[in-house]
Amino acid sequence: MIDKDIGFYNPPSQFSLLYSEEQIDGAVNKLCNEVEKHYQLRLHCDGSTGMHQLPKPSVVALIVLKGGFMFGCQFLQQCTLCLDTQFVIAKSYGENMTSQQWVDVTFLDNSGDWAKDRDILILDDIADTFLTLESIKNQLYSKEAKSVKTCVLLDKPLGREIEASPDFYGIRMESRDFVIGCGLGMGEKFRTLPAIYGVKGQKEMDEAIKEYEENLEWCRKNLKIQ
Repeated sequence: MIDKDIGFYNPPSQFSLLYSEEQIDGAVNKLCNEVEKHYQLRLHCDGSTGMHQLPKPSVVALIVLKGGFMFGCQFLQQCTLCLDTQFVIAKSYGENMTSQQWVDVTFLDNSGDWAKDRDILILDDIADTFLTLESIKNQLYSKEAKSVKTCVLLDKPLGREIEASPDFYGIRMESRDFVIGCGLGMGEKFRTLPAIYGVKGQKEMDEAIKEYEENLEWCRKNLKIQ
């Protein structure tokens, strides 16, 4: 019998729950409805006085990696629009909890052909400083994108460093807590937590990582997990 609650999906004791799985599901559903409404075209049908809602053509969903992968997948599963999909890797956080002033952006398909004259919907986990999203937007417009909209699970205006806001957001945060889970991570850890948790400071984060590594070492020794 295992007498240790290792909890692969349990958060470290230093984390406090901010948004549950149910709240996240509701936020994603709200976003899908708003985005679908935005990209609808009202077209007259021949021989009919009625109007039909049709999805706007040429829309590309651009998922920001690594943080946006969980939200992006959940959004695409629920959204009824017919979307092409592309990916971009953006790095703005290092190994600590301070955002860097520069953003490294790499498109997986760097040809640029997929962006030209297309409507792009950027899907990301969080808008805090907005430096990452702004950098991606600028590069998309340099590739001659027709339009660029931003869609995020979390909007964190207290962390904003430029005057900008996402076009669509699921949840607006009113705290400065560093957030973890549902794609958001620290040093590649905790991204797969299904809910979103807050961490007050670097000390608590360091303690959480230590607790995580101790549990992992226990698993390796007692459960033969590599």
